[in-house]
Amino acid sequence: MKLTHIILGFLLFLTLQLNAQFIIQGEVWAIDSNLPLGEVSVTLDGQELQVFTSTDGAFSIRSDYDTGVLTVAKDGYKTLSQSYNGANDFGVIFLEKDIVTLDEVILNAPAKEQLAEGIITYDLPQSKTGPLIFAQEPTHVFKTIPSVYQSTQGGGEGDSSIKYRGFDVSDTRFSINGIAVNDMESDWIYWSNWSSIMDVAKDIKMTSGTQGATGSQPSQGGQVSVRTIHRESKNFTKFNVSAGSDVSIKTSVMHHHYSPKHDGQLTVFFSRKNGEGFVDATAYKNYTYYLDFTKEWEQHRLSGFVFGAPQWHQQRSDYADKMATLQNYLDYGTAYNYNYGLYRGEPMTWTENYFHKNINGLQWTWDYNPTGNLMALVYSSVGTGGGTYENGSSYSYIFANQPAWRHAADGSVMWDAIEAYNTGATVTLSDGQALQRYDHSVDNGWINSPYGTGISKVSFTNKHYWVGSNVQWQQQLNNRLTLHAGYQFRHAKADNFDRLIDLLGADGYSPYFDQNNQGQIYTATGKATLKTAWDLFQKPDDYQALNFHYRSLINNHTLSHTWEYAYDRWSLNTNLLWTARQNRRVDFFNYLTDDPDRTSDKITTYGWQINQHIGWQTDHGQLFLNAGWLQKPSRFDRLFLNYKNDVNTHLTKERVTTFEAGHLYNKEAFNWTNVLYFIAFKDRYVAAPYQNPDTNQAGTMFFNNVNQQHLGWESSIHWTIDKRWSLDAYMGLAQWEYKGQARGTAYDFNQQNIGALSLDLDGKKVGDAAQISGKMVLGYKPVKNLSIALNYQYNDGLYAKLNASADSALNELKLPAYHLFDFEANYKIPLKSKDELLLSLAVNNVLNSTYISTAYTALGYNDAGVNTWNGVPVNNKVFFGLQRYGFFGVKYVLK
Repeated sequence: MKLTHIILGFLLFLTLQLNAQFIIQGEVWAIDSNLPLGEVSVTLDGQELQVFTSTDGAFSIRSDYDTGVLTVAKDGYKTLSQSYNGANDFGVIFLEKDIVTLDEVILNAPAKEQLAEGIITYDLPQSKTGPLIFAQEPTHVFKTIPSVYQSTQGGGEGDSSIKYRGFDVSDTRFSINGIAVNDMESDWIYWSNWSSIMDVAKDIKMTSGTQGATGSQPSQGGQVSVRTIHRESKNFTKFNVSAGSDVSIKTSVMHHHYSPKHDGQLTVFFSRKNGEGFVDATAYKNYTYYLDFTKEWEQHRLSGFVFGAPQWHQQRSDYADKMATLQNYLDYGTAYNYNYGLYRGEPMTWTENYFHKNINGLQWTWDYNPTGNLMALVYSSVGTGGGTYENGSSYSYIFANQPAWRHAADGSVMWDAIEAYNTGATVTLSDGQALQRYDHSVDNGWINSPYGTGISKVSFTNKHYWVGSNVQWQQQLNNRLTLHAGYQFRHAKADNFDRLIDLLGADGYSPYFDQNNQGQIYTATGKATLKTAWDLFQKPDDYQALNFHYRSLINNHTLSHTWEYAYDRWSLNTNLLWTARQNRRVDFFNYLTDDPDRTSDKITTYGWQINQHIGWQTDHGQLFLNAGWLQKPSRFDRLFLNYKNDVNTHLTKERVTTFEAGHLYNKEAFNWTNVLYFIAFKDRYVAAPYQNPDTNQAGTMFFNNVNQQHLGWESSIHWTIDKRWSLDAYMGLAQWEYKGQARGTAYDFNQQNIGALSLDLDGKKVGDAAQISGKMVLGYKPVKNLSIALNYQYNDGLYAKLNASADSALNELKLPAYHLFDFEANYKIPLKSKDELLLSLAVNNVLNSTYISTAYTALGYNDAGVNTWNGVPVNNKVFFGLQRYGFFGVKYVLK
């Protein structure tokens, strides 16, 4: 922490050198959306100094004169001038659009890009979304960003995904109010943990590429920042109610209180959502609680927030060995769930997910002069939860995920047969094979284990604690040069283990991997429910771990620096980032208590990032060129592969080179953007599903030295045609390929090495994201207070995910292209009071198209007699996209 003290001392020293005579400050908001406007030009007539508003609309400027005229200007808005006299706080200045636009909300608000500080930023303003956006997945708001592929995956609540330019969410940095929220072990984002984050968001921004790297880690997949803290000079209460075709009901209430006397604000929010799911056996229930406050005095602002979203939902597994084949869906319907059946007459599924992640932040901002500020943020997070799955097999190693344990008539899990087998009865599987176990113990009865002696339902469990800090400093030295510096620290402690959920008729479970409890038999079972997710502070030692239990201890330090230079029409920005990640692993299973190797050495890896931007302002837009070079620090899950403290000796430094070139054109009601990009990812670490062809043991293959090359072109148009019509269109053309060879080792969930592989990937397409995509949103306002929109998207160039199993590894499976149409309508009912009432209707996949959204295997046409569906062999493991579904919602705002 000495480094933090040095940086803070340096920044404070700089601020003490600066003073002002007359401070002119305020905020600039759009009158139509009631949202703050960033990048608004603020000038003082007769003086050469110019500043731009921040993302929250705030500005502060120093004047050497006690009287004058302040002018605010932004493309697309009417320029406004106001006089001042001495030090003056203008409060909120509202700008009015200078063109006629649709003034009603639409559900799928198009993302609109802008170029600020060399960064392509896609704005997703929340005021442009109707109440139904909150009834859908959080990823739904990213659908209209070029090169983003959004998929519902298995169809469970919160299980959807996005990929940007062919990279998954572990390569994109996500933050909430400046707090990095990517998982510390895997860099992943679990959307089910952030249910209703869009309800409380004030604005959402997504930046492209590597530019503007102020996050906690180097990344080539851009950054998503969500701001939730409310700063509004008014009181209001919002009620939302929505109902969906998955028999879902969501209700929420938000209240915002503003006190001008105390210059403070308080916002509270609560929501509840439950439903049966669009897929068989994917019921869900979740809650969200949220609170924020802001207190301002003189040049200081203190704000804080608390957010949590405990949830439980049933799933379809996305592990290839636990998934249905395309033929299964043709036989049982596209909503079929391979993991579901009736147990003693009651519905039951192998796969359930439950989690509760709480996050708390406290931020202090000091605007120490009109063109500079210092921000310090501290935060904490506590999380608990997990996911259930099947464990064990018959004595002949017929695992519970195999088709033989499914009824042939409807594909449901043979739960009663599993119970009968576990208790010694003879059972006949769907393939005609008869099984019986013979391992009964006189003392203990029927005892299950990871292999060969029975089948159990268990839960992977995670309990973690985060603390962190974020310090950012910014100073505009003159109207040409601005400096920015930052430091972030994150510490995470996480326990990972599995525990018993259901013995399915057996009498106990023997976890023979635990070196400290050999011969121990466990009989106590737990729950995987929403109530379980509330156990935030229950200690890991309170659980009976079965097959593994380890603890990760991770510290992350990041320094960032940016300087921005502008002269005449030219802009030049340089961004630097350096990070150190310290990893330590404690293993409670594979080492005796007194073994010094039980705790690994502290392993420190380093990463860095260099970004360069050059831009030239044209009469109606900007030409730009961005370049980035980065090296990633090694992640925890890449350092320790085999559930032990053995360090991965094959691990190499992951390196990325990126280039972006583009043109932004803006003129009145028309905006057109074109971007070319190139990304070379070298020595990447990749995990892929694997199933041993000899033993049928399934697990994950960990590849090293994977190279990828991503080329692409993105184009988007935003056109306000007249007072009734608007058009937003997007196009993405790309070529994403693997290069060279990769080698890897596979492990199953029980820590066992189950295979090794060397694979030639050269020229193979990167899968699980459409390389050719087109999107269009056509908005129309037929009458006053009514707006409708038709959303069209086309996806092609979609390939199966990388799969290391022998029958998939060398194949390249291209999925059929598909078209989707969505419709939404919003009607505002005029009220005599200032209150607002909004009715919304949305229908997704209007034409009820049947399409494959994701494939987890790439089986070819070599097997004689294998049928195909639209060119796809039916023995592949896939997910279909959701069929037609809709929502109806009511939003009432009490002012």
